Amino acid sequence: MMISPRKRVTACLATTLIAVITACAGGPDARAQFVCVDGAASEQGATAAGSGGNFACGPSASAVGTGSNNSAIGAGANASGDSSSNGATGNNANASGNNSFNSATGVGAIASGDGSKNMASGNNAQASGDNSNNIAAGAGANASGNNSGNLASGLTALANGDNSRNVATGRSSNASGNNSRNLASGFTAKAYGDASANTATGSNANAFGNGSGNIATGPNSNATGDNSFNIATGLNTNASGSGSNNVATGNAAIAFGANSSNAATGYLANANGANSRNIANGAQSNASGTGSFNIAVGNGANASGNGVANTAVGNGSNATGANSSAFGNGASATFANATAIGNGATATRANQQVFGTASNTYTMTGLTSAASTAAQSGPVQLVTTDAAGNLAATSLSALGLAGSGDIANINSQLAGINARLNEIDGRTGKAINGVAMAFAMSGSPWLMPSEKIAMSMNWGTFQNTNALSMSAALRVSENVQASGGLTYGTNGGGLGGRVGMRVGW
Repeated sequence: MMISPRKRVTACLATTLIAVITACAGGPDARAQFVCVDGAASEQGATAAGSGGNFACGPSASAVGTGSNNSAIGAGANASGDSSSNGATGNNANASGNNSFNSATGVGAIASGDGSKNMASGNNAQASGDNSNNIAAGAGANASGNNSGNLASGLTALANGDNSRNVATGRSSNASGNNSRNLASGFTAKAYGDASANTATGSNANAFGNGSGNIATGPNSNATGDNSFNIATGLNTNASGSGSNNVATGNAAIAFGANSSNAATGYLANANGANSRNIANGAQSNASGTGSFNIAVGNGANASGNGVANTAVGNGSNATGANSSAFGNGASATFANATAIGNGATATRANQQVFGTASNTYTMTGLTSAASTAAQSGPVQLVTTDAAGNLAATSLSALGLAGSGDIANINSQLAGINARLNEIDGRTGKAINGVAMAFAMSGSPWLMPSEKIAMSMNWGTFQNTNALSMSAALRVSENVQASGGLTYGTNGGGLGGRVGMRVGW
């Protein structure tokens, strides 16, 4: 801070005038109690030495330095440094450093560092570091570090670290770390770590870790871990773990685990586990396990287990069996490879698929489609169920029913039977027509005493069948006659005949 020559002259004249008035008004021992000097002068305890541009004003004030324009104003104030324009304003304030423009304002304030433009403003504030532009604003604030531009703003705020641009704003906030860009904003907020860009925003928020970009937003939020990019958002949230990308969103949400990308969203949601990708979404939801890919969605949903990929979707759903799934409010799958689907559905054994409860009905519209039938191959089976609704498929033969092979055999046998029936039917027709033929043949001729030969033609009918016949009689001798005839059934009876002889005496 530089004081112009005109102001210094005015101050000296004012001091001289006050001294003269005091001397005239008082006794012979009266003398000036406040003296400002510049150049190589020393008066009433104030000292300005080393350069005509240095200025000291106040008891025991000191401004020294070669080729400088240092200024010390206040009792015990000290401004020093060669080739500098350091300024100390306030009792016991101290601004020092070569080739610098450091400024300390406030009781006990300190600004120091070579080649710097550090600024400390506030009682006991401190800004220090070589080749830096650190700023400390607030009583007890501290901004320090070489080759840095750290900023501490607030009562006892702290921002420090070499080669850094750390920022702390808020009472007792802390942003620190070498080679960093950490930010702490809020009462007692803390963001620290080397080679980091951690951010803590909110009362008592904490974000720390080396080589990290952790972010904590909200009162008492916490995002920590080395080489991480963890994010905690909300009151009392926690996202932590080295080498991780864990995210906790929602009051009291927790996501933690090394080398993980766990995510918890919702009040008291919890997603944790090392080497995992667990996701919990919903108030008091839980997805946890080492080396896992568990997912819990819904208030109070739970998917947990190590080295597995469990899924629970629905309020109060629970999937804890290895690689199990529960879908629906209150659904539960606690056995390996089990799945429960529907409100209140519960799997009771491993590798089980459960759909709904005893109060549910089931519809599969496409079951009877041609496409479903075309998709089948090989022998078909029947779906069976027991009283508890356990489904299974069984062969027809196991139920005492004919299978396709059996049906083929039956069809073959039926074909044989049908052939026999047809044959019998044909024979029956012939037999019926045969009755008609018999009726037709019954009309055999007889010989009169004078006749040698006689012939007759007859027609017979029976059950809608017909037959024709022709018969003849021959006298062989006086006591012997021969007769014969032919008949034809017109309804399949065919051709028939007879021959006979009569002997009389």
